[in-house]
Amino acid sequence: MAQKAASFIGGRIPAPVCGFRIRYRQNQKYPGRHPLWRGGLTLCVFRIGFDGDVTLEGLAYGSRLSNGRWHVNAPGSGQPVVYTAQSRALAQLEKRVHCNGVQPVEQALMRIELLDGALMLHAVDIGLAANWKADEGYTQGFGLAWLRGKKSLGLWVPSYVEPFEGNLLLNPRHDQYHTHVQVVIERSPFEFDPRMLA
Repeated sequence: MAQKAASFIGGRIPAPVCGFRIRYRQNQKYPGRHPLWRGGLTLCVFRIGFDGDVTLEGLAYGSRLSNGRWHVNAPGSGQPVVYTAQSRALAQLEKRVHCNGVQPVEQALMRIELLDGALMLHAVDIGLAANWKADEGYTQGFGLAWLRGKKSLGLWVPSYVEPFEGNLLLNPRHDQYHTHVQVVIERSPFEFDPRMLA
């Protein structure tokens, strides 16, 4: 399904709000760039995570340790997932609400680039309930069904912190994960502005 604009609450949010795209020039070389990346627009999302393993396999490590808003890791039902945010600022907010006021250590700010043609779905378009925010069990089941179905590499979901903005879930078990995803380190180590922890 072609990428669409999100419609989390009320009217539709313009498509550019879902991550942003950068233009690479045809045949121009970029350090560390995936050999499949050509000219054209590349969708970019962001993540703050452990800087000791920024491989594609390592991105999903945290999802195997505990449950999240859109996944469970229970034996027999758990599915790895990679959480990303549509902007650097939202990635910081998402990390901030989970760090309990403590400056995180050994963290990196990552830009996740998705090759043109990566399959994306929007949660609203596949039946996300209007009252999703009130029931974490519901959103966990919703995310688990999407992960198991493997119908897309990514799923745009509303941010609990700011529902008019979006997070992009990535399925490490989807066929496109190792061909359409590249990780670029933007800042390592990453530290919050101290005012965010005051």
